[in-house]
Amino acid sequence: MKKTFLFAILVFTTLSFLNPVSALEKVSIAFIDFEGNEVSNSLCQAMSDVARTVLVNSGRFTVTDRDRINAIMKEQAFQQSGATTREAAVRLGQMLNVEKLIFGSLSMTGSTYLLNVTLVDVQKAEVESGEMHKYSGMEDFLSEAVETVIKKLIDKIPLTGNVIKIDGESVMADLGRKQGIEPGFLMKITRKIDVLTDLNGKIIGIIEDDIAEGQVEAVGENWCKMAFETDESDKIMKGDYVRLSLESQKDKTDRKQKPEKKKPDKKKSKDEEEKEQPLVPPVF
Repeated sequence: MKKTFLFAILVFTTLSFLNPVSALEKVSIAFIDFEGNEVSNSLCQAMSDVARTVLVNSGRFTVTDRDRINAIMKEQAFQQSGATTREAAVRLGQMLNVEKLIFGSLSMTGSTYLLNVTLVDVQKAEVESGEMHKYSGMEDFLSEAVETVIKKLIDKIPLTGNVIKIDGESVMADLGRKQGIEPGFLMKITRKIDVLTDLNGKIIGIIEDDIAEGQVEAVGENWCKMAFETDESDKIMKGDYVRLSLESQKDKTDRKQKPEKKKPDKKKSKDEEEKEQPLVPPVF
């Protein structure tokens, strides 16, 4: 019996070592299938599958299973169109116990598809973002438009990691190139100090305290090293939240969307033009 117990501990320890749990905090999210208008149910479901796959493949979310969503909607007598208001989306998100919820519609006017997608923060009970996209190409490539819209929403959800190592003024976190972090980015350190729940025990909010803000010095595939002032690094603890600061997030978005503008040629003055004219010797 003793040998069996020791063997079980050894197996468990080995498996834990081979399959370490990532410290990167995943956001729980639910995606409600697109509501169709002048498009078939099969197309709506196919495009909903595309959107859900983009969320899963990002590696940043715990995505609620469609069957569970449908079961709760049926149990609570929710119609699919009933989730298209902020209040209903928040209520459904609370029932699903998720932090974020995405719902939207796929319509067709003439030969143009129109995608409207809304991101709701369930805990704050507010619309966090919305995206609208028009697509006039072939139906075969509609999935690319859906991917574009969902990726834009993902970029607007704060990326959250954790402090994994502290060495003097240098602090390391489990966010890196794979998550879009680059050297020079500003990172914000916060700490969870309280969790708010309703009378039924459901989480409705998290209170955090700002600890410090530092700059990324080095980046690996899934890690980054940040530099802080000594008095700030002393406050940081292993496990604290790490997020891209709003300034760096804006800078990152601007660089993606705004091409570098060419400076217009400076108009030369009349005097400068006359100076550049070749000298012609006088004819006698």
